[in-house]
Amino acid sequence: MSDLPVPPSDAAAPARAGAAVPAPRPRVLSGMRPTGAMHIGHYHGALKNWVRLQDQYECFYFAADWHALTSDYADPRAVVDNTLEMVADWIAAGLDPERSVLFIQSMVPEHAELHLLLSMLTPLGCAQAEVICFIYAPEFFLDIRRADFTSKK
Repeated sequence: MSDLPVPPSDAAAPARAGAAVPAPRPRVLSGMRPTGAMHIGHYHGALKNWVRLQDQYECFYFAADWHALTSDYADPRAVVDNTLEMVADWIAAGLDPERSVLFIQSMVPEHAELHLLLSMLTPLGCAQAEVICFIYAPEFFLDIRRADFTSKK
């Protein structure tokens, strides 16, 4: 597994004897495709909320460079430059790498591995209508929190 940085939180601090351990904060995972220059729609549509959420949640934000290849497959050279510029814009807008984890999708191999596992376990019909399938066919869904992907059984 890669050594992803873990955002600082009170839950990670060692507890003093007799002190209550604070509950871990809920997590947020979101990403943005680096398909070109950022604009005001990116800011009002997502980035402004991301900045606000840093204080309430344990946030993981990623540059979805592999997702950008679905649009820029003919000439993917711009994806690298767009990725770096986009992350710089995030930081300029107020995303703080000390309070949130920022990462580039292609630099985390487990991201692709998880996609592969989920795509093999999730029937197409459930992927297209996830809420309905989860209610009527929960056996098709994998509980990631309880999964053991390291088992050699």
